[in-house]
Amino acid sequence: MMQQTGTNNIDLSDLADGWTKVVVRVLQTKIARLNIRKTGDLLSSLNFSITGSGVSYNIYFNYNLYGKFVDMGVGKNYYLGNPGNVEAKNKQRNRKEWYSRIFYAQVMTLGELARKQYGQQAANNIISSIRAVNDVKYTEYRSRKI
Repeated sequence: MMQQTGTNNIDLSDLADGWTKVVVRVLQTKIARLNIRKTGDLLSSLNFSITGSGVSYNIYFNYNLYGKFVDMGVGKNYYLGNPGNVEAKNKQRNRKEWYSRIFYAQVMTLGELARKQYGQQAANNIISSIRAVNDVKYTEYRSRKI
């Protein structure tokens, strides 16, 4: 469970760390499933780093640049200025979407998780405020009766 730091603040460190580990695991699985591991360089280059604290984080995913080309289905024998014909030396290169769709879906999941956490915190803040107001009114009422 994510920690609360004070009444109105949320510490999203657990969410950021857990989400990032899940994304890396999902991407590694996709690389293996699509057999993008001729040398294993892409798989071994995949890592992440997280900076920040509280509610503000930067999450960096690192991997070999050629991984983007594999994802897009471009690279060797495909030249700049190709008029849209992606054939190269009688060979068709197919996309192996190991990154783009998965990463987009995972970012949307992170947004939903953060929204739930902020919604829960907002509800807790409202409940705390109502209780504080009611405690004051109850105390004032009891002190007048006596």
